[in-house]
Amino acid sequence: MKKWVGLSFVISIVLTGCGSASSSTEEIHVMAAASLTDALGEIQELYEKEENVKLVINYGSSGKLREQITQGAPS
Repeated sequence: MKKWVGLSFVISIVLTGCGSASSSTEEIHVMAAASLTDALGEIQELYEKEENVKLVINYGSSGKLREQITQGAPS
């Protein structure tokens, strides 16, 4: 159950980050818990094709991800 909640959260963040871009391929940076590696790996290729975006996924522990975000990781 926790995995689906986490996955839903990450997907909603990705979808929120999508918008019309004037360039042909937009790049979206996603920071996700390492436990979501398999789930996001499965949807990454399909999502990139369908939405014409490049997902740059950074996996890590929640603590490390929080630290990167607070220190201004690229968005």
